[in-house]
Amino acid sequence: MDDLLKLNVFIVDDEPDACELLTHLLSSHECINRIEYSLTTEDAISRIISFNPDVVFLDVEMPGSNGISLAHEIRKLNLDIPVIFCTGYEKYAIPALRLAASDYLLKPIDSKELNQAINKVLAEKAKKIARGKEISPGKMQEVKKRIRFSNRNGFVMVDPDELVFVQADMNYSELFLKNGEKVVVSLNIGSLEKMLPEKSFFRISRSIIINLSLLFRVDRKASQCTIHVNEIPMSFPITRNRLKVLEEKLG
Repeated sequence: MDDLLKLNVFIVDDEPDACELLTHLLSSHECINRIEYSLTTEDAISRIISFNPDVVFLDVEMPGSNGISLAHEIRKLNLDIPVIFCTGYEKYAIPALRLAASDYLLKPIDSKELNQAINKVLAEKAKKIARGKEISPGKMQEVKKRIRFSNRNGFVMVDPDELVFVQADMNYSELFLKNGEKVVVSLNIGSLEKMLPEKSFFRISRSIIINLSLLFRVDRKASQCTIHVNEIPMSFPITRNRLKVLEEKLG
């Protein structure tokens, strides 16, 4: 089989035995190139973005966010990745179809039905290749560039280039974006700082992180730095110690 047509598969199921069984069933197909799985929905999106699979098998009933919610998140990211739901509950068939799922398999998974689902994904991939509609590296790179931050209702995906500054709010952090939007995330500023590109962001005080690409002026006498956002200046106090570190960082 042409390597271009081989499938990379990602499985999301909170039961390790179910993941192992599905992996075993899939491994018997010569069209399967690589298989990865996650036992939680929490890290599934970031791993799907990183892995860029040809198809995702989703369990529906899982602790926390269920498979249908996860499928919604995949659709929101505009990733053209087929989704196959796997569950022991037939009542989820209609929600699955409404999400335009590639297929729907009932547990215990029948090998014949699995074969049909895989063949359907293969046929769709062949059509995409013929039409030149495979997910382009540029588009996937754009998605990978975004950082996932958890919030009270789930999570948000933020492009670091769109982030102006971060402000601490006790155990939370407020992200201020170039479009004027403010997003509250469930991370303290110290944890969030570690997730940002070190070369592009700098913590000027205990409560503020700025985007260095927007830095316009540093006033040593006033211990203040100013950033420009859409030609609008915004000034923040900077501690003497951090000012020294900033000057060393910028050379």
